Amino acid sequence: MKSKKNIAIAIIVIFISLIIINRFLPSNVSSNEEANITWHKYGEGIKLAKEQKKKVFIDFYADWCVFCKKMEKKTFANADIANYMNQNFIAIKVFTDVEQKLTNEYEVTGLPSFWFLDEKNKRISKLPGFVSASKLMPILKFINTDSYKSMSFEKFMENYDKKK
Repeated sequence: MKSKKNIAIAIIVIFISLIIINRFLPSNVSSNEEANITWHKYGEGIKLAKEQKKKVFIDFYADWCVFCKKMEKKTFANADIANYMNQNFIAIKVFTDVEQKLTNEYEVTGLPSFWFLDEKNKRISKLPGFVSASKLMPILKFINTDSYKSMSFEKFMENYDKKK
């Protein structure tokens, strides 16, 4: 009876220790796994894009959207995506439940939904649905390099795949 009680106490102590370690110690996540995108509100981001002459990436999301949360945890947390986005785009988040006028203006009908704008804030293209980091990176490069002006995405991908 006493040994069962000691085992139970040991399990509880180990469990609590793991929680404390995971909560308060810095993680050993490599730079290729997780990073943060610098997100802006719509008005601020549009102004910054014009000033810095950068393209815009707009993320239309909602808290209740399962795939929006998956984008945050998987795609946007990827260091390569975050670094590329921070260097080459002004990233904007639009909370669709609150900013319904913008949501309607951009004709967002499903979530997540993304828009690319050029340096003058003119619309380039819409990208609906969940996109993995491996699929988003070539799209970001296609838009950022202005390749969309001179070739199809399929043609761009032929060259992109050869470079790998």
